[in-house]
Amino acid sequence: MFDNQLFSWLHLLVGWLLQPVTWGLFGLLALAICDAGVAMGERLGGLRRWRQLPAAEIVADSSSAGLLSVIP
Repeated sequence: MFDNQLFSWLHLLVGWLLQPVTWGLFGLLALAICDAGVAMGERLGGLRRWRQLPAAEIVADSSSAGLLSVIP
């Protein structure tokens, strides 16, 4: 009898968790796709163009980066 109740509770718990976990996985997938896009953009010429910018413009751009400008 205890096993029957346990299985019914587990079935109910899985039903509650399935949708939030699925949305979380989709969100992490979107983050991974964005990160891959940034990496490809840097590899395919973004860093080359960034190196050709004047130093004053790079410093001005990094001061407006927000949180990323304070991370070492």
